[in-house]
Amino acid sequence: MKKTASLALACLALCLALAGCGRQGAAEDPADALASLEKAQEVAVVDPATGETVATLTEKGELEDFVERLNQAMDSWSPAEGGAPEGDPDVTFIFSQESTLHLGEDAANREMEEICRFNLYAGEDLLTLTLLGVPLSFTVPETVTAALLGYLA
Repeated sequence: MKKTASLALACLALCLALAGCGRQGAAEDPADALASLEKAQEVAVVDPATGETVATLTEKGELEDFVERLNQAMDSWSPAEGGAPEGDPDVTFIFSQESTLHLGEDAANREMEEICRFNLYAGEDLLTLTLLGVPLSFTVPETVTAALLGYLA
């Protein structure tokens, strides 16, 4: 009971702290984490070996298709022990949205801000999701790995 109350209080404090930022916080469940990605207006596909952006998804249909590919096998994602492995990932996905427009600011001067980052380690079928600086690692099915690697081509 005491442990549950402490966890609930910690979650409430995290939610309150993040509410001022206008973004959703890190989630323990991959489905909750992916829900925050619906705000993404751009997904950059980066080859970590070269640092080059090989593709940029900006169309609504492309973004919906990308999230759908991730959602297909969501039930079989499981938390990974130990976090990200050593070395560079095979592919990185950077989710961005336009910065918040504040009073007196010109809409034309808005820049894209990173809201989330996925690093895929294909050899281990491991996906590390970094949201608000908090990394969450998941073991994903080979079908998800293959679908995500398809964006490098």
